[in-house]
Amino acid sequence: QILNGRREEAFKSFKKTLELEPSSSLSKHYLAFLNQEYDQDGTTISLSGFADARTVSIGGLSMNPNFYLMHQTDDGWKITIPDLKGIITYFFIVDGKKIMDPQNPVKQTIPTITGPVEMNVLNFN
Repeated sequence: QILNGRREEAFKSFKKTLELEPSSSLSKHYLAFLNQEYDQDGTTISLSGFADARTVSIGGLSMNPNFYLMHQTDDGWKITIPDLKGIITYFFIVDGKKIMDPQNPVKQTIPTITGPVEMNVLNFN
């Protein structure tokens, strides 16, 4: 909503979710929505470990300003995203802290308007 210029609507929705009772049907609806798989037919990116993390997301996907919530698995976290092609950049956010992918040593520092940002690099050809 914010990205589409509907800032007030976004903040009203967010404020409303903070008022929900955890056991309410609306709360369960939001949690189910946030925990859904994005696309079963895409490319899966995983992060091993971090079993005690409350939230894990992936960001920086080829400079996309959005962050995507990852889903907890038995051995870590994963997300399946459609249409990842070519060289992509990314990083993880674990409980609000930026984490580089420990399984991927390929990194690149990318200049942005807020300064240089280090990201991991993958090639999906």
